[in-house]
Amino acid sequence: MVPIRIVVLGSGFGGVYAYRRLAKLLRGHQNHELTLVSRDNYFLFSPMLHEVATGGLNRHDIVQPIRQIVRVGEGKFLKATVTGINAELQTVQTDMCSLPYDYLVVALGAETRFSDIPGAKEFTLGLKTMRDAVCIRNRALKLLEAASVTKDSGEQERLLRWVVVGGGPTGVELAPELVDLANAYARSSPECPIEKLDVQLYHAGSSLLPQFGVRTSNYVSRLLRLKRITVHLTTAIESVAENSIQVKNSVIPVGLVAWTAGISPITVPITPLPERGTTGRIIVSPTLLVPNTKNVFVVGDLAGVDAPQTAQAAVEQAKVAAMNIVALINRTTLQGYSYKEQGLLVSLGQWKAAGTVYGYFISGAFAWWLWRTVYLSKLVGTANKIRVAIDWTLNLFYTRDTSEV
Repeated sequence: MVPIRIVVLGSGFGGVYAYRRLAKLLRGHQNHELTLVSRDNYFLFSPMLHEVATGGLNRHDIVQPIRQIVRVGEGKFLKATVTGINAELQTVQTDMCSLPYDYLVVALGAETRFSDIPGAKEFTLGLKTMRDAVCIRNRALKLLEAASVTKDSGEQERLLRWVVVGGGPTGVELAPELVDLANAYARSSPECPIEKLDVQLYHAGSSLLPQFGVRTSNYVSRLLRLKRITVHLTTAIESVAENSIQVKNSVIPVGLVAWTAGISPITVPITPLPERGTTGRIIVSPTLLVPNTKNVFVVGDLAGVDAPQTAQAAVEQAKVAAMNIVALINRTTLQGYSYKEQGLLVSLGQWKAAGTVYGYFISGAFAWWLWRTVYLSKLVGTANKIRVAIDWTLNLFYTRDTSEV
């Protein structure tokens, strides 16, 4: 008997959680073949990337080899880059082979959006991948080293002027962690002119974290200013050069620019062309099926649904898509997806966090502890959970890692 071929594209939250749920639901069902396809051979727990970028966590703490995840589900893994999807022929084209499917989950994720700002892609550092996190960390440490050596006061100011672009969760979490990294470095390097550290956050909107609500936004703004982070609202970056940015026709010398101002879904050619929204996300039905198909589901950053592009939403969509594939196999009723916010939290450096949980505002040490508890529970792999718990515990008593990697 020919097995039912189920293919999942992507190793982010949407792809991995869809695969895991499918493996669980189909356990004992002998007549299926489950395959996960990704250009990366690991799952990256991206909500903790800002801690890797600033020495709070080891980079190996938040990655899980895909083959370990697939082995648990008794499926297959293909390391390949998806180059196209033919929904009529029911095949996925990759740079390695063509892969037939009976059911498909598209969870290819997103990449940093530079909004056609001149120089942004060439001269800034994003924070979407492990490589991005390592580059930010190494760049910051090199700038601290250089500022400790030069005697030119103006050059010291430029080297230690660090700009974070974007007032969403990623930018708001990264900015205070950069301050903590610089302070940790300065404690072991008395020659570092840490008093000249100037971290600035630029946001084109009128308030930080608009999706979190006014109370959280105001709290975060106050805390960032207490950490001597300059917040610029309703201020867009006009262009970026190698060592400067242009804002309101003024050129500002800088040492580092971290770009966290939005994401764009990763797209591949799909036949026939699906309808897309203004942001490039694929319009799907309430069941997450692509219209005019009976077996193609889209989840995560690529899904055009009324939900934020967050890990929390991607995980819930992945579960619904997996259950609906099993429902199609069993010829039962499909479920609709609707976003139900459980809570939104942002980490703001050691002992500080803020957000809402079931509509209630929380902040301070308790919010920080809850943020860590929630994310620790969601890490994939027992070994990763243990390593992160150990690193977080050590960080309470010892300074963070300030070595380049």
